[in-house]
Parts: sequence; C-alpha cells; structure tokens
Amino acid sequence: METSLNERDPFLWYQFYLVVFDAGLRKGEAAGLWCKDIDLETRIIHIRRQRLFKAETSTTIVYDDPETQNSIRDVPMIGRVVDGFYAYFRERFGVTFESEIKMALKQYAYEPAFVHMQGQTIGLPIREQTTNSIFNRIIKRAGLPHIRLHDGRHTNAVRMRQAGVSLEDIGGILGHKNVETTQIYAEITPDVKEKAIRKIDDFNQNYQSNLSTVNQSVNHSNKSEPQKHSRKEI
Repeated sequence: METSLNERDPFLWYQFYLVVFDAGLRKGEAAGLWCKDIDLETRIIHIRRQRLFKAETSTTIVYDDPETQNSIRDVPMIGRVVDGFYAYFRERFGVTFESEIKMALKQYAYEPAFVHMQGQTIGLPIREQTTNSIFNRIIKRAGLPHIRLHDGRHTNAVRMRQAGVSLEDIGGILGHKNVETTQIYAEITPDVKEKAIRKIDDFNQNYQSNLSTVNQSVNHSNKSEPQKHSRKEI
C-alpha cells in the first residue's frame, strides 16, 4: 500500500499490526511486549503483561497483568511474523546479522519491543492514540473498507478454524477465558468469514508489498551499517 510509505517508521507499524493480525495479540498485549518476550529461535512470543492505556498520561507508561489468567501464554509465530521481526530489529538496533539481533534483544531485554525510530519521539514507546490514528489513516488512504484493528484477532481465529485447529487450541493461542468466547470469534457464517478474510488479505498483501519497497530503498541508500538509535527515558 503506497500510502503507508508516507508514514514514519514503516518497519515499526508493519510489524506491530502484523503481530495483531497474524499472531492474534490484543493491542495492549502487543504494546506491552518487551524485547525479552520475543524469542526468534523458538518462534515464540511470551505474553506476560499488557499496557493499560486508559491509565496512562502523556508522561507515563502503565503496565498491568494480562486480561485474565488464560491471557498469560506463549504464542507461536508464523514465518512472516518472524521475518518481520528480523527486519524491524535490524532497523531498530542498526545491525545486520541474526546473531547481532539476538545479542541486542538480550542487551535491551527489559526495553519495550515497539518504540519509535524516527522523529522527536525516537526511542519512546508507542501510544494507543497513535496506533489507532495511523492504522485508520492507512486504511482510508488505501481506499480499503473499514477495518478495526481488533478485527485482526477475529480473522486470526477464523483462519485457524478453517485450517482445522480445535476451538480449545484457538482459545489457548488467543488467551480466551472459555470456549464460548472462542466460538464467537471463530464460529461465524461462511459469508462473513470470506468477507473478513478478503479485507485482511487486501490489507496484508498491500502493506507487505510496500514494506518490501521500503526495505529495498533503505538497503540501497544505507550501504554502510546504520548507527544505533538513542533511547529517551519517559
């Protein structure tokens, strides 16, 4: 999606939204990830906390326990999510090799996984208002039908159900309290399923295509290894 190229931090936003759509994380869970929660070797995301957006102010970041006990979980990553994290962390840490990325993840273990890499907010955690406004702007500029960010979890559940994953396993991955909640997510009519999946496919394909364009541009213009971004305290 060409409109995404107009946004700052394309690697950041692509990966953040991908974690919601392809891994099924809640928005607060994704924003609450620390670097130590991303295990690229085992392809697992460890959910141990969430951001409590409603309690935050312009100068505070608030973490809380996950929504329920079932929300404390380990979520498997598909290849596209793993690849996206490698691209994002290469850009964030200014490194090239996978071994360097893994070392950086250990060095910054207790730092937020998703931080700004450009502009005046460089090094600072993302905010809920920003995640919503950028997502809505990308969708609108691309001329796509209205999609809520939370729809990513629903579509993730539908895809797993279509692939034959049991409701119990889907609920475990999504962190649902009971199977009834999972049924609401995954057991919907075929027409609704197809419509939802077409929307998300359009979004993901367009966004991924343009991320590749950004990646090629970055590789072409930055022949030398980029410098690490400084971190600001908040």
